[in-house]
Amino acid sequence: MKYFFTTLSLLFLLTACGAPKATSSQLSSDRYDIAVTKSAQSIVDVIDVRLSDGEHFSNGFFKIKVTDGSGPLLSSKGVESFTISVMAKGLDFEPSHVIYTYRQSEDGPVKTRKVAIEQQGN
Repeated sequence: MKYFFTTLSLLFLLTACGAPKATSSQLSSDRYDIAVTKSAQSIVDVIDVRLSDGEHFSNGFFKIKVTDGSGPLLSSKGVESFTISVMAKGLDFEPSHVIYTYRQSEDGPVKTRKVAIEQQGN
């Protein structure tokens, strides 16, 4: 029984500190949004954002905002979701996914996440 509670506690801890979930959408020819969801206790410090079609890569200028768009987000701790807004003008390729690099703690390892871009129906 002791091992059951230990295992259950460890499972809860791993779930709480798990990787953030994300979806990406194209808002215009040069603007993309990534909606990130995570546990409120965890931190996601975004370092870099790139756009790619599998062959070509381009860095984009990005801002991290509160999900409702009301303003910039200074710290991801305490919020369950936020938006990474990416601007990339003059691309000579059609991006199919966004790659963002982040840390979940100040001295933690750098992690990378690839998210497919959902095309908006016009």
